[in-house]
Amino acid sequence: MACALLAALILAVDVQCAFAFSLTKYFVLAAGLSAGLLVSPLPRTKLDSPAALYFLVLLLSATFSVDPLVSFLGIDNAYYNAVVPLVLVYGCFLLGHSSKLEHLLKALALSCVIVSLIAVAQYFGYFMPWEAFGGGRYYSTLGNPVFMASHLALGGIAAIILGWTWALPILAVGSILGPSRAALLAFLAGSLIIWLKRHHWHPWKPWTPIRALSAALLACLIAFTLYSRHISTGYKSDLGRKHMAEIAMRVFEDFPLTGIGPDMFTQAMYDYRTPELDRDLGEKWGNAYVHNSYLEALATGGYPLFVVYCLLQFAIAAALIRAGRWDTLALGVGLAVFGLFQPTQLTLKAIYALILGASLESDGERNVYTTYIHRSAFIAIALMVTVFYTGGRLHKLSERLQVNVKLFNASTRYLPTLYH
Repeated sequence: MACALLAALILAVDVQCAFAFSLTKYFVLAAGLSAGLLVSPLPRTKLDSPAALYFLVLLLSATFSVDPLVSFLGIDNAYYNAVVPLVLVYGCFLLGHSSKLEHLLKALALSCVIVSLIAVAQYFGYFMPWEAFGGGRYYSTLGNPVFMASHLALGGIAAIILGWTWALPILAVGSILGPSRAALLAFLAGSLIIWLKRHHWHPWKPWTPIRALSAALLACLIAFTLYSRHISTGYKSDLGRKHMAEIAMRVFEDFPLTGIGPDMFTQAMYDYRTPELDRDLGEKWGNAYVHNSYLEALATGGYPLFVVYCLLQFAIAAALIRAGRWDTLALGVGLAVFGLFQPTQLTLKAIYALILGASLESDGERNVYTTYIHRSAFIAIALMVTVFYTGGRLHKLSERLQVNVKLFNASTRYLPTLYH
């Protein structure tokens, strides 16, 4: 069940509803998780305490949010740090204990290979359910080039862990069609952990000419990737991110204890906007979120959420090191590096939670009453998300219909001229 959910999160797509990709995957996560937890045991784990502390602080931040409803449910095109989506991610962690790690890694790598092949088909003009992004960037089933690249980065790390060298060129092609510096650095960071571990932390012994050449080429690739925006039209986007980081710190200074609330930074952008930000962002106001998960925690939850967020990451790393799961740690390091430059999407968190659950041993099953309460809570949340998904999808379809009507009305103005 966990493998099926992982693949569905990556491959599920709503071709009838423009830019509702996150909304669709939100529904798939809720439905698949509620079905899986009905038949799977709910284990007790070593991460229950730090996770409970994190959710307690997150709940308090949402309660004192500028808009509590958004902080609990999330906005329909992001779902980064709202309470309900992250509860579902924790459910994925519990569900992952019922699956084998190798199976999940294979499902991740194979799904990402399919994603890459679909991106190639889009390059040749096939399977284009939404408008293409500018600059020749494609998105496959993930709805956004950066989202696609981040999933391919995880898939590439999984392929290295499995020894599937045949999959790496396919994933590389997809990454070229949807380039992202953050995703590339995430892949390199995770791959470095695996490489160092396999060489017993002494990669220079033996240091052959081939390895030296590979390291030099890799260093050049990293340098070019980091410098590329300075020699392209995308440099304006970097200026916008700089301003967004400054606004995040201003928000944190005004709300140091509670923050403005999970998933509320988009609203803060309008409250703290400046002429420089308008100039540098241009038409990118729809993407107004902090491109850094740690600054996002500071701005939306203040000191408490930032501290427990870091503590939870340290607890996960410590548990994996004690269990000797360096492969799963490599995936986590990749996500942490990605979070320095981009917000971590809901699907990435859910996928890693499934793999994390399969990597750690449980401390036994919960008692009957606790299991009943947890399952009831997850089913209730799934029903809530289903209602939210249906309403949001109808709203998106309504927006699309209104746009089509406007286009039709505009086109009819020129019909008489065609017959003269």
